[in-house]
Amino acid sequence: MLAVSLTTTRQRLSYCRATLISLAHQTLSPDKILLWVSRDSYLRDSGIPSEKVLLDELAPLPDSVIGLLDIRWVEELVKAVSEIPRLLLSARFTPLFDDTWITIK
Repeated sequence: MLAVSLTTTRQRLSYCRATLISLAHQTLSPDKILLWVSRDSYLRDSGIPSEKVLLDELAPLPDSVIGLLDIRWVEELVKAVSEIPRLLLSARFTPLFDDTWITIK
């Protein structure tokens, strides 16, 4: 199984939709996209108050993303690192990934 795991903050939600779509449309599509978010304020993150706010900010998401997306809530995003299962792919923040970012060589 190929899973992509990422975190986002309230301040970055405007980029998150495009990021999720670009990850779902890779040449090698992931089986799951784990999106880690928090309701709590921490450092520069003001927190995402509810799932409704999160989904409203991400809307509209295509079915190709909805079928892969698994939203995980944690107290603080810094704690998500200990919650994330073995990380298969890791990348610095970028809103869009080239469609060949996930490849097997």
